[in-house]
Amino acid sequence: MTDTSQAMQALHAHMAAEGALDHEAAVATTAAAILYEFPLQGQRFGGRDNARRFYTGGAEHRYRLALAAGQTGLPAAEVRARWVADDAMIVEAAAYPVMTEDGTVHTHPVGAVLVAGPDGVTHERIYVGDEMFGLLTAHVRDALEPM
Repeated sequence: MTDTSQAMQALHAHMAAEGALDHEAAVATTAAAILYEFPLQGQRFGGRDNARRFYTGGAEHRYRLALAAGQTGLPAAEVRARWVADDAMIVEAAAYPVMTEDGTVHTHPVGAVLVAGPDGVTHERIYVGDEMFGLLTAHVRDALEPM
């Protein structure tokens, strides 16, 4: 198996785990030094521990739990486009839903570029507006650092 095919397997496994709400599986697909970047806001955080916090808390997690429990009629994000090449994937969603603590659902466009190597997903750049950035990262604010 080549490094590229291992990287592609990691990318597909990562997206499948996210879609299945299996946060531990999503974290398991990442390399130990995973780096998440929000280039429009000039912020980033890294490491599996912070990735686990990112996936298991906050507005995205609340929405996914409500969806799985049938507590919201809104659908999960619909991927508008997905491109795959070598060791990278680009994913775009026109309306990606998240839920505030009071149960209000917000939807925003999201774009992400994921890169992987033989050890798993190494890098994810997430393109969102400022409101969505705040909703996605409020629970990991202490881990954010300037890019």
